This record gives sequence, structure tokens and C-alpha cells, in this order.
Amino acid sequence: MPINKYKCKDCGKEFSKIVISPEKAPSQCPVCGAPEPEEIGAAFNPDAKLAERLSCVSCDSCTEEAGCSAVRPS
Repeated sequence: MPINKYKCKDCGKEFSKIVISPEKAPSQCPVCGAPEPEEIGAAFNPDAKLAERLSCVSCDSCTEEAGCSAVRPS
């Protein structure tokens, strides 16, 4: 689920919200209630390479280029 970052045009407050669909985007600032906060980008944008390395069982048998063939079970 994407976590988007928003900024209020009136009070300047920045806040983040999990947005499942565009219809679920915040319609007002949670601080001052001003309408239509501006979306300023992703608050969380995972790095695919980092995510792959974090799923490794840390057996030291792989390199960053080759990847890891031993991943933790889900």
C-alpha cells in the first residue's frame, strides 16, 4: 500500500497517509481543516534491491551482483 505525503496549503502542516485508491486521498488538513491538501510525493518508496537483500538469510554465500538463492520462507 502506498504511503503518500501531503502538505496543507493554508497552515503548511505536512502529514502522511496510506492511500488505497485516489478516492481515499485526504480531502482536508487534519490540523486546520483546510480543503484539498497538496500531494507532495511518496512518504515511503521501497528500494527493490534493498528489499531483496533484507530478505536474505545472511549466509554470506551471495554477492550483490549475483543475488541470493536462499531466501527466508514466508
